[in-house]
Amino acid sequence: MKSIFNKALAFAFLCSFGVHTVFAQCNATLFAGGTGTVADPYQISTPEHLQNLNKCLKNRKNNYVLNNDIDLSLYLQGEGNNRGAGWKPIGTLHNGFYGKLNGNGHKVSGLWISRPTEDVVGLFGKVSKEISDINVEIDYYLNGGVRGGGTVGGLVGYNEGIISNSYVTGNVSGEYGIGGLVGENNGKISNSNTAGNIWGSKFTGGLVGYNNVDGSINESYAAGNVLGGYCGCIGSLVGSNKGEISNSNIYNSDSNEDKPTIGMTLTPYISPEIENAPIETFNESPFAGNTLGNPKPKTIQLTNLPPNTNVEIYNTQGKRIYFGNSENSQIRIPVQTKGIYIVKVGSQTIRAVVR
Repeated sequence: MKSIFNKALAFAFLCSFGVHTVFAQCNATLFAGGTGTVADPYQISTPEHLQNLNKCLKNRKNNYVLNNDIDLSLYLQGEGNNRGAGWKPIGTLHNGFYGKLNGNGHKVSGLWISRPTEDVVGLFGKVSKEISDINVEIDYYLNGGVRGGGTVGGLVGYNEGIISNSYVTGNVSGEYGIGGLVGENNGKISNSNTAGNIWGSKFTGGLVGYNNVDGSINESYAAGNVLGGYCGCIGSLVGSNKGEISNSNIYNSDSNEDKPTIGMTLTPYISPEIENAPIETFNESPFAGNTLGNPKPKTIQLTNLPPNTNVEIYNTQGKRIYFGNSENSQIRIPVQTKGIYIVKVGSQTIRAVVR
């Protein structure tokens, strides 16, 4: 699969002069106990234990569990400060975390990262297998939250594994691919949520910055504010989407309205003005004095339309499924699936959510 965030990397190999690298052995001495099996996972009780996952990236069969809540505050003032850069993300783009971590409902608090020139940043840099039931509280007031360059998330920078039943609170910022939970998603996210302020120049979302073609998001939501820069790929839920999104919403701190927005949905049929259109739900008006309703499941109904106005409807894949004229001021179109549909009435364009 192709990521929009891949960069060219240069590697130097030093072997002719006897230089070699010694990799730390991953074993029980790095943790509070356990053997790494499903029945007896390695136990994580301290910030040091959690950071030791960086020494076990290659161990693809290992299992881990949090024994308790972990506060990173003192650790990041001392041993884990890294000359002001804060937490060292677990895994890199080319060496991800391949284990299974069960947070057991516990939280990791006091997290802060200040790596504005680095990509793939988060509590975890890259996850290739599975994380579940973990909660992250980002320290904002003292250290500014989680800051990186590109592909930055509060929990995971780059996900190609499974994330479930997890949440993040706090602020996340960077340049591109910025999400409250995940920066770029090529895996599966379910039953997870975020609350905080998210800043980015492009591909910035409250939950996920960039949901790639193999990415899926289900039963998840974002709350808070998303602030972005110079392109139309800033969304309250997802900044840019090529994958699948279902049963997911946003809850903005400034409103009780339920309007999940996606900054850009890349499909072969939709023009730029449609890609950047606002979202409306079915119980709200797409234009003054008119109503957009959903009287029956999987039916789009437009009422009180202006006379002799062209109407177009595009399905969730971006293909036009209706084109006609509003001669009778009312149009009903059956649709096959739930999701986000594009509705154009004359010169006005909205994104309509079918539930």
